[in-house]
Amino acid sequence: MKTDRVLYSIIIILFLLSVSGACSFKETNTAEFQSEEDSPIQIKFSYPKNWEWKVWVGSDKKFYVIYADNPYPANDLKKTGRLISIAVNLNSPQETMQESMDLLLRDISTLPVFELLNDQVIQINGYDARWITHKRNPNFSQGETQPYIVETIYLLAEDRYYKISLNILEEEINGKFHNEFKAMVESIKFLP
Repeated sequence: MKTDRVLYSIIIILFLLSVSGACSFKETNTAEFQSEEDSPIQIKFSYPKNWEWKVWVGSDKKFYVIYADNPYPANDLKKTGRLISIAVNLNSPQETMQESMDLLLRDISTLPVFELLNDQVIQINGYDARWITHKRNPNFSQGETQPYIVETIYLLAEDRYYKISLNILEEEINGKFHNEFKAMVESIKFLP
């Protein structure tokens, strides 16, 4: 009886240590993005530390883009299309966002290379956002051999319109990078 209690206590202690170790492992492998005070991007979010955020060359104070591409080494050349981007637009944000959504939905419905997979409204930190997922079939003339999945989130918050995008190969749906993107979106908070 006493041996059973000791064994049970050891199992509980080992379990608690493994859970706390897993939590600290997760915390040490993520970073928090928080833009500078004068940046048009006024959000913060968590992301894996191995993602390297770069600023798009054409960015300015009214249209600003950051992106992370190919954070994992590709085993072969076909896996070089991983990309996450976050664009913020302060030029007539509501009209610009609507025009961008309308153009995407028109292209998806009229061009045979595209296929609409999902179109839903979600909440991001108290704001409605539209999440459109579509498939882009390969352009064989450009050497593409596999279809891509494009996730595009349109978010209007105060005086800014955010367009958050992910491009991955179809075979990577629900894979590591895709799941990290979804976790990043869930972590988005607006700066005061």
